[in-house]
Amino acid sequence: KEMENWRKNQDVRIPPDMVYSAETLPSMSSEELEKLNAAKPATFHEASQISGLTPHSLVYLYHLVTRKQRRELGAAAAAQRARDKAAAEAAASSARVAGENLDKEGTLHFQ
Repeated sequence: KEMENWRKNQDVRIPPDMVYSAETLPSMSSEELEKLNAAKPATFHEASQISGLTPHSLVYLYHLVTRKQRRELGAAAAAQRARDKAAAEAAASSARVAGENLDKEGTLHFQ
């Protein structure tokens, strides 16, 4: 099932700054890491064309990259929510201050 899912997503991009090392990819052999470093594949389709990479290694790399992308998207969404909340609070604060300077007719007076 994982291999089928991976095949459907072969156009998923691999980050160009991906580090192919034993520290980041401990389940890959040194030969596989050397080949990935030499080829620097841009997509999983390109990675699948490298001879000597096992299906297990390709699925492992796929999961690593997609997990990282989901985390980054989640962090970006959280940052956007925080910016939206801060903007809403600033707008509400401005409205409260403006409301304090309104006369009975609703005219804004500046001090």
